[in-house]
Amino acid sequence: MVDAQSQRALKLLKDYFDKGRREVFERRQTILGYDAAPENVYLIKSGCVKVSSYTSSGNERIHYIYKKDEIFPVTLVFPGKLIDPTFIAFTRVTLKSRLIKEFRKFIIDEPLALRTIVDQQMEVFDRVFNLNIVITEQRVADRLLTLGERFGDKEEGRFVIKFPLTIKELADMVNLSRETTGRILKKFEERGLVIIGRQNIVIYPDKLSRIIDK
Repeated sequence: MVDAQSQRALKLLKDYFDKGRREVFERRQTILGYDAAPENVYLIKSGCVKVSSYTSSGNERIHYIYKKDEIFPVTLVFPGKLIDPTFIAFTRVTLKSRLIKEFRKFIIDEPLALRTIVDQQMEVFDRVFNLNIVITEQRVADRLLTLGERFGDKEEGRFVIKFPLTIKELADMVNLSRETTGRILKKFEERGLVIIGRQNIVIYPDKLSRIIDK
């Protein structure tokens, strides 16, 4: 449950960004490219944004997915930090942008707003934990469960994630091949742990948790 301080911090942030410029990006459209030097920081009004990098062989690694009411790129909020990954619209996304230099002044004047940034970044560490899971089935189950908790609608003991997610995109999140990830998902479907649709994913958290807890 979100506490009162977090609610006040989020309201401060949203009120500030509501005065910013509105920008819309379609799925897979690049918002900030690799090694960019942007002047703006963004708050997501709707949709999701993925943070990716690429290996020397051109393979994508999806590090994180930001959702509604989260801001990016956090590294640019603080002077001296550089931006390395690429930010791409994971779904159709609507953003509000403010100049970084103005936003830095805002958080000096309203330090409570930093609480929202801290809250959202705490969840980023989940991927570090995920990539240290040795058993591949547990790694995929953990990632699906996290996606369900962050992006799913709770319906009768299950999470329904209402955006398309390809096997390749999931594989890029868990650092596995598409083939390995596909075989694991097929096994999960046969066991009634998930239902993979073209436009949504149904996840049964209690069943997936048993895989992780083994």
